[in-house]
Amino acid sequence: MKSLESQKAFSPLRLLRRADGTYGRKSEQGEEVLVSKKPDGSWDLYQNGSSEILGIWRDTPQVEPPSRNRFLQMLGFKKPVTKTAEAPSKIDPGQVRELFFVDNDIQGREVYRQVALPEPPKSKPWRAKHYEVALNIDPERNEVFSRSRITGYGTAASSSIPVDLGGFATSMTVVDQNGQQREFQRTADGVLVNRQLSPNDEFTVELSYQGRPQAVSHPGVPADLGWLANDSSVVTFNGAAPSSSWLPGDDDPSNKATYEFHILVPQNHFAVANGRLVEERRLPNGQRMFRYRTGFPMASYLASVNTFDERKFTRTLVAPDFEVVHPKHMEQQVRSEFKNHTRMMGFLEHRLGPYPFDVYGAIVTDLPVDSYKTRFTDGENTYEADSKFEVAFEAQTRPIFQADSITGTGEFEPTIIHELTHQWWGNAVTMANQQDVWVNEGFPSYSGWVWLEEINSPEMFEGEMKAMHESVKGHRFSDTMANPNRDKLFSQENYARMTLSMHALRRTLGDEIFYKTLRESFEEHKYKSVDVQTLAHTMNWLNGGTLSGFFQRWLHERELPAYPTR
Repeated sequence: MKSLESQKAFSPLRLLRRADGTYGRKSEQGEEVLVSKKPDGSWDLYQNGSSEILGIWRDTPQVEPPSRNRFLQMLGFKKPVTKTAEAPSKIDPGQVRELFFVDNDIQGREVYRQVALPEPPKSKPWRAKHYEVALNIDPERNEVFSRSRITGYGTAASSSIPVDLGGFATSMTVVDQNGQQREFQRTADGVLVNRQLSPNDEFTVELSYQGRPQAVSHPGVPADLGWLANDSSVVTFNGAAPSSSWLPGDDDPSNKATYEFHILVPQNHFAVANGRLVEERRLPNGQRMFRYRTGFPMASYLASVNTFDERKFTRTLVAPDFEVVHPKHMEQQVRSEFKNHTRMMGFLEHRLGPYPFDVYGAIVTDLPVDSYKTRFTDGENTYEADSKFEVAFEAQTRPIFQADSITGTGEFEPTIIHELTHQWWGNAVTMANQQDVWVNEGFPSYSGWVWLEEINSPEMFEGEMKAMHESVKGHRFSDTMANPNRDKLFSQENYARMTLSMHALRRTLGDEIFYKTLRESFEEHKYKSVDVQTLAHTMNWLNGGTLSGFFQRWLHERELPAYPTR
């Protein structure tokens, strides 16, 4: 829907969400109901999901509906609108007045919460090789007893081993590989273990602690992050937040290692973590133990340990070797929303190469996500409704999705394939630091649109790309994609220019060479961390040095380049 830049002062008419999930209000003309347009051109009741065109039903029809702009449905910023309820009667299109946004309080917005931007991780004098993590989780009390063993080696001379860890732990002990206790100091960032370290010196430290981890906030993300707990589940949803809010380690995304998780949960719970489930058993005391292992290097922020009450959650095999954890009442929506998983996997493997890990799954659960007010108008009246952001997190091998987004209509497929694409770009190949976000998000931000091209038409896709460029070409960027401002990493404009940079690269190289470049660049940096400059150099080298000017324009200049024509 089109956004109106300015309008006279108004008092919006509130549309309230009713018990059946629809939105409406009483008026002198009768009841006004918010409706959405379906792909076949008919109208149905607005509820959850996303829709390109909204309208008000049971009022005077609008003669000329405004144009729409789908840019507002970019990943993670979709308006909840879809059909799940039966309309009271067939809706006559002549009785629907189409709507467009009065303002868009999320387009261009970079601060969602009034909290400080976290400091970037401090450089460590060590590299990790392996984490062995044992967690005894009590979901009802939101308490964890943990033992984390870190094996690594020194990269510089140091009198201590600094470890990142949130300050929630109420008690702690540290031992070395011989079981001998080590002295340590608690710091604002975590723990300093007293041990001399020299380059290539191998070490093992084991931190045992207990406490109640807390959720954390990030100014650029409209959701709680980190350790999210209620009486039926614990979900670790890191994203822009480091896993050190609940797990000791190094927040630097380039310090990748293998992991093994031993998770103890109450008898009526089950656990899900990164990697492959290698053991599940019931203990004499009634607890259940789940052991997950990933032999593939993983950045610490991608680590995810989750527990669920099996009386409320279940696991559904949606496709061969693809299991989705979800609330029990959502099986139909989950099966419908993920029905194209096998096709998506083949679509990406054809373009990027074989899936880089040995297992894949997904988690669907309720997440504490902010809401915002959406205002739209029919040209005469202005309406207002509360909307929820849609968020997801690409945890390695098991992305996490917000339950409200999974409606079974297929509207969320661009986000689903976005998180799947991250398994190649973001997980197997990881950014060297937070400002190398183009490495992680460049092609994944483009993949959802390419999927829409696959299932719709090239003409539709090209129209969407042009609309996106039109939406941001007037934005005054104060940074570049090679060196973005840390407080603007997750802005819509930043995601838009990353998407457009991939589209421009594809137009410059042509489809065959574009995807060949992605595959060969991926193989060059597979299971490693890489910065923007190095990745661009690899792509340029693979194309005989012909991309120097392209990367200068798109990565190192502030002004958005013109729309690509070839």
